Amino acid sequence: METTLVSPTVGRSCRRLDRSYNNGHRKTPGFDTGWALALHRRYDSATKTLIRSEQGELVNRMKYYHDMRALNVLVEQMKQRITDRLAELGRETSVFDAIIPIPPSIQNRPFQPVIEIARRLAEQLSIRFDADLVSKQGDLQPMKNLESYEEKVAHLRQVLKVADTRYAGKRLLVIDDIVDSGATLDTVASLLKTHGAVGHVYVLCATETLMKR
Repeated sequence: METTLVSPTVGRSCRRLDRSYNNGHRKTPGFDTGWALALHRRYDSATKTLIRSEQGELVNRMKYYHDMRALNVLVEQMKQRITDRLAELGRETSVFDAIIPIPPSIQNRPFQPVIEIARRLAEQLSIRFDADLVSKQGDLQPMKNLESYEEKVAHLRQVLKVADTRYAGKRLLVIDDIVDSGATLDTVASLLKTHGAVGHVYVLCATETLMKR
């Protein structure tokens, strides 16, 4: 069934990501706090199976069918989450010094979903977009191909590099499409803090999986 490409209110379905996220497996929490718009899959009581949520379907269409309309809906929903949360805190978008995308593991796509989401969010929120701060030094494997949180972190530390300390003491917002174990976000945040001297790292993802390890 085709998902209607609208931008509904996502506030109630948003998933908080904090230091207790996946705490049965996370050994080195790195990011400060953040959100996922929704679970990637939800339990359907009628069929008694897990099916993709609306946001999960949008992510799937964006990543594997190169659907720009799905990407644009996710951007609107993520923008809404950011502005709503900052309004709750009485803060402006200028609280973030830059928006940083997680580097892609697959290169041969018509467009890179996470980079495009981050670029559009930065443009719409008038925040600096920086895709050069975190880069790859080798082949970045898809995290779903690695077994454990520790294995993922070890691999990421080998292939990811933070360019410099241009955001020393600053606040960054890191964007990804799906959060599973938290290893990618933790590692990037840890590298930003240790090698980039970044003060605070917040994260925002489109969806959160149920399977964590």
